[in-house]
Amino acid sequence: MLLLITAKVFNLYPVAYWEKRLRVQCVLVTGSSANTQGLASPYIDKIVRLKNYDTNERLYEIVALLHHEKKFTVVVSFSETDVERAARIRERFTIQGLKPHTAKLFRDKLLMKDAARIGGLSTPDYTALHAAQDLREFINLHGLPVVVKPIDGRGSAGVSVLRRNCDVRSFLRTSFEKNGASSARMSVETFVDGHMYRIDGLVIDHRIAVCHIGRYLRDCLEFIDGKPITTLEIPATDSAREAIVTFTRHLVEVVLPVPENALFHLQVFERPTGEIVLCEIGLRLGGGAINDEVAASSGRDILALFLKRESGESVAIEPYLEPSETLSGRIIVPAQSGRLDGIPSACPFEAVTLMRRYGKRGQICCAAAMTNAEIMSVVFVAKGYDKLHRTANQILRWVDQEIIWSKVKKGKKCARGR
Repeated sequence: MLLLITAKVFNLYPVAYWEKRLRVQCVLVTGSSANTQGLASPYIDKIVRLKNYDTNERLYEIVALLHHEKKFTVVVSFSETDVERAARIRERFTIQGLKPHTAKLFRDKLLMKDAARIGGLSTPDYTALHAAQDLREFINLHGLPVVVKPIDGRGSAGVSVLRRNCDVRSFLRTSFEKNGASSARMSVETFVDGHMYRIDGLVIDHRIAVCHIGRYLRDCLEFIDGKPITTLEIPATDSAREAIVTFTRHLVEVVLPVPENALFHLQVFERPTGEIVLCEIGLRLGGGAINDEVAASSGRDILALFLKRESGESVAIEPYLEPSETLSGRIIVPAQSGRLDGIPSACPFEAVTLMRRYGKRGQICCAAAMTNAEIMSVVFVAKGYDKLHRTANQILRWVDQEIIWSKVKKGKKCARGR
């Protein structure tokens, strides 16, 4: 088995976690910052740590040399970075699984929405932006606000909501060349008013085995603006739940070519009318402690279960499509521009099941540009949605009090969160 894993995902857990769960012969390819020291398992034949992992094209050359010796039959990945990489490797060496032409549906947001519409699901209105005139014509047709985003972006990087004409002018000045042509692959879509949800889950043998639904109190764009992302699992009695589960099952099990076994991270909107609208879907592990958020209420480690099934072992679990009384929530705190003068080492609330601290006191940080630039993650549980909501507000107030920033002189070298 070839395991492509970013340092960020690997570092979520200690080496003992991976030693326990890697139960077939494998080669691990990861980033240079992965904390692999002490990783010793008879099942790990080789560990390759690459600098600039996300963009390092040498990965293909290295994998080709390794395949000549190991003859990989399975390629496993967990992150947006590796969806198309893994697909190219499978195609080159005739390995079963997702290939490039289908992997693109989970990276290209226009193709993704095309497929969803063909499958009878709702999406925002959208189009590609090849030139400044494309944006103007779209706004003339649909009005403001609109959302502009990279067609194959990740982590909310480069996403903007244009609410006023001055926002449009500013975007055109910074994103288009003097000749009016776009300098990047961008798209525009109508802004969907209403609640936003994230659905994280696990597919086993072509069926959804885990479907964990969280409502955003603060979303990814607010994170880029410096506010913590906050999601709360919705209860079985929530009015939106049945429609979201139905939408998810149709998208994942019918419309899109989701592999036999897969992790997925889906985001949808709920209009005031109750209609569910696609934002986007990725074949990946949700970031920002989502795996722990799912496990806190469901008792299911979807990362471990996915790895187990991809290793050829059977996975017999009761499907988690409806939560019990105990619900889970998550808060991830973004890096700010400045020096981190205060960050707590522990969380005092009994409801908290996990706190990860990535920032260090005295660290010079840049403002978060992506949703993977957190300095702290907190997962918590409560019985009932109202109590979960109150707990979230209590933790957010504590975060505001305990995390302290100060300004630094311009020119200081900074780090973007973890």
